[in-house]
Amino acid sequence: MNDTCEEILARITIRAAGKINLFLDVLGKRGDGYHDIVTVMQEIDLHDTITISEQGTRGIYLMPGPGKKNKLPCLETGPKNLACRAAKLFMEGSGIKKGISIRLEKRIPAGAGLGGGSSDAAAVLKGLNKLWKAGFSDSDLAKMGARIGMDVPFFIRGGTALATGRGDVVTPVLSRARFWVILVDPGFSFSTRSAYESLDRRNLPAKGFSRVKIVLDCLRTGNVGRLADNLYNIFEKAVDMKYKGYIKGVKEMLETTGAAGTLMTGSGSVVYGIYNERGEAQRAYRIAGKRAGSAHLAATRGGLRNGDN
Repeated sequence: MNDTCEEILARITIRAAGKINLFLDVLGKRGDGYHDIVTVMQEIDLHDTITISEQGTRGIYLMPGPGKKNKLPCLETGPKNLACRAAKLFMEGSGIKKGISIRLEKRIPAGAGLGGGSSDAAAVLKGLNKLWKAGFSDSDLAKMGARIGMDVPFFIRGGTALATGRGDVVTPVLSRARFWVILVDPGFSFSTRSAYESLDRRNLPAKGFSRVKIVLDCLRTGNVGRLADNLYNIFEKAVDMKYKGYIKGVKEMLETTGAAGTLMTGSGSVVYGIYNERGEAQRAYRIAGKRAGSAHLAATRGGLRNGDN
């Protein structure tokens, strides 16, 4: 065998889906320095693709896949990458120490509030668990993932979920709401730390659980119209002020394409619009692509569908 090649012993490919926040509020700062939050997260079908290959040589190697998204400066290609951290943590927890390579093909914009890094980490945990038949439950993997990032437990199960505490207490939501989204990526990111610091300075009152109950009810009943009217993200105004009205401008543009509701996801900076019908979303996507430059069309995933019992 050629000395420059590694023998591949086993391989698994898994998709790492993105998410949007339908509701995101910060209830207050905790004694440990973190914040208590309440958020509703929805899995979407925009995804990264991760291929894990077992190698004969010890170590964890990250190999970005082909394509423009994989050459972004913000894509870490070493131990700091969440996918690498997940692999290391899994090996420590399972006692299985083998050499692996992780090929990461990015489609989800990085640092945009779509959870790409956390989803990649969750995919690695699930992939290694299956590849090595380690036998960890979803709950085990979620606890493992919480040590990497607060969004990782959500991505272990995906679908639709309510997250509380620091974001690590995840409760699945059976949703009948099926819709499409246009995601507009402005090409800049707003760090989560900066977003929380801006809230601490402004001392904004929390919407609390009364508003989120409306969102959850809309999901359970499949009322997309009312859901669109109750989207909320406490970080949106702070990011909009930082970037001089850019977020507001994108929201207004999406509204002109027929979006039933619009919102920034996570701590920014992607803004999305909700559409009831696929054809309507496809038409809006063509318009948004011309006006905004970087846009993605995605559908929601997981949960019950209209007509299910």
